[in-house]
Amino acid sequence: MGTPAPALISTEKPKVVVTDSSSASIVDAVAVDDFQLHKEWARQPQNYVVWALKAAQARKDTLDAKNRLAVVEAELSNNIRNSPEVYGLPKVTDKGVESTVILQQEYQNAVQEYHNCKFIQDALEVAVEGLQHKKYALQNLVQLQLRQQTAEPSF
Repeated sequence: MGTPAPALISTEKPKVVVTDSSSASIVDAVAVDDFQLHKEWARQPQNYVVWALKAAQARKDTLDAKNRLAVVEAELSNNIRNSPEVYGLPKVTDKGVESTVILQQEYQNAVQEYHNCKFIQDALEVAVEGLQHKKYALQNLVQLQLRQQTAEPSF
């Protein structure tokens, strides 16, 4: 048969990374072979599920990264308010704390992680939408082929 569907529950956290090769695999997943419509239709549901699950994991990863960003921001803000001298603040003001939080490497790393997760989420959602377009293309190609098979010969 085909490749087995991915497990819905996994003990390992899959790490989705969008690279040139994974972008190519997204393009391959949505490509249509006009001469193999029966095979394309047979693969379509499994392809859709695989990419939809990857997109769901990416949405979860994005939410997790957003939560980690909020935690890092709160912890840094608390640390800065408790020890402003360590961070070079002469006095504690909301604006000063906010600016100091943004300058911290830990905060910048958390922001970068969130942006990376959001990019991957967006890319995988494009793949899922592409598979919807592929479905419509397959439906239309089948209709075109059926019309050609039942059409009267033209001279």
